[in-house]
Amino acid sequence: MARRILYFVLILCLITGIPAFIVQSQPQVGSGWSAEYFNNETLSGSPVLTENLPGGINFNYGLGSPDPLVNPERFSARFVSLQTFEAGTYEFLVNADDGVRVIINGGVVFDQFDARPLGTATFTQSLPAGSASVIVEYIEFQVDALIQFQWYRIDNATTTITPATLVGTATNTFTPTNTLTFTPSITPSITATITPSNTLAPSVTPSVTPTPSATITPFPTITPFPTITLTPSLTFTPSITFTPSNTPRMCMTPRPLVIGGRAILEGGVNIRSQPSLSAPVVNYFEGETLLRVLDGPQCGDGYWWWRVGGAGGEPGWVSEGVPERYWLDPAPTFVDPGSICNPPLTISLGAFVRTATQLRLRSGPSLNGATLATMPSDSVLEILEGSQCANGLNWWRVRWVGPEITGWIAEGRPDNYWINVPSNAIAQPTPVCGRPLSLGPGARAAIQYRQGDEPRRLRDNPSLAATEIARLQRGIAVDIIEGPVCLESFNWYRVTVVGVDLAGWIAEGRTGDYWLDVIIPAP
Repeated sequence: MARRILYFVLILCLITGIPAFIVQSQPQVGSGWSAEYFNNETLSGSPVLTENLPGGINFNYGLGSPDPLVNPERFSARFVSLQTFEAGTYEFLVNADDGVRVIINGGVVFDQFDARPLGTATFTQSLPAGSASVIVEYIEFQVDALIQFQWYRIDNATTTITPATLVGTATNTFTPTNTLTFTPSITPSITATITPSNTLAPSVTPSVTPTPSATITPFPTITPFPTITLTPSLTFTPSITFTPSNTPRMCMTPRPLVIGGRAILEGGVNIRSQPSLSAPVVNYFEGETLLRVLDGPQCGDGYWWWRVGGAGGEPGWVSEGVPERYWLDPAPTFVDPGSICNPPLTISLGAFVRTATQLRLRSGPSLNGATLATMPSDSVLEILEGSQCANGLNWWRVRWVGPEITGWIAEGRPDNYWINVPSNAIAQPTPVCGRPLSLGPGARAAIQYRQGDEPRRLRDNPSLAATEIARLQRGIAVDIIEGPVCLESFNWYRVTVVGVDLAGWIAEGRTGDYWLDVIIPAP
């Protein structure tokens, strides 16, 4: 009984410490997304597929496409949503192959809408509390297709919570009751020598084992000790430390792998169903294998784990190894030869050039773009946009003066240019504009465009080469402050967006394709 009491008191004397922990902000992907898909690289025309997304934008199409209706290459998509934000600063993360453009509340906040290898980019944006329009435009050219989009709140990213430390206390002095009772079923095991005050009867000794049939003669009355005090040998001091038998391995800094990127796995490593050494094996590669990184990293059993797949068999989780020996390494970045171009010709937007030979006008900046027209030599072209590198060629978006067809042309190569650039290319012919709409100071108009066209650009000056301030969606109302001003064959107006503190210049378009719809004519 004394030993049991001692163990119980020992447990109560242990000191328990509870460490602090950190609750980190979680990535957000949003909800309520809708998607439009186009079988071209310009988001033009009618979408071939429209759908509502069950979650966020997190798609790895690989060599395929979102749907059999969508081309596996040279397609584009627009993801639209209305998200609710708390007031604060957010970091947005974009991981894509190829290009992405992000528009928040009608303003372009991120623009890499061109052919690019797989890569991850971030940008920050301060937002007020409330709802915000978020649009993500995506373009895919060749081979792999991937798009991922998420954001974090960064101005209060972490919260530290430190629970109170619980401390156990104990008493070193034990005082038993004044009466000690001995029964035949318990053999006493007291280490101290007890000298009774009365002599025990010789008929009872510690070597005798009592049996049920024996008659037990009561012991004479034993005068109890007044107090039994534990000696220093029974005192538990901080020198007694309970150490776990196995110290868990800590996860160090993970490898610089990118979700959606590629990694090289050393042969002879198991692929498991979960990020744990005890999880079932679901795949195995004997030799060195090129894999796609699908998720991670996650720390488990002291290792960083990544979910991989794309080389046959079931995808799963693999440990990256340890600093002494890694068996999962980032794959060298693949550079598409078609993405390397010579420096483009020096041409200003709005300048006029002439074709040096018969030249095709295409629907997009690519040799695979649909042929819109075949232009004869010496055709006059107005430069609207560019340049973009594709197929090893620099491409320009142009307007074919006369037929008034807009499309893309390649400039050719240094040994054989397909367009002639006048020495005074920056100097343009005297602009000729059509009769302007019934707009002027005091008038009001609404933004309009055909289904599939891009939102209209609001610029800081009346020129196609001016800096873009925002993109205005169909139906947004603007009040005319100044104009019209004829430049680059367009009638321009300085406007302010109704209900928003935003002003700039916008063109009205041309006959048959007006970008402004008159709501209130000029007085």
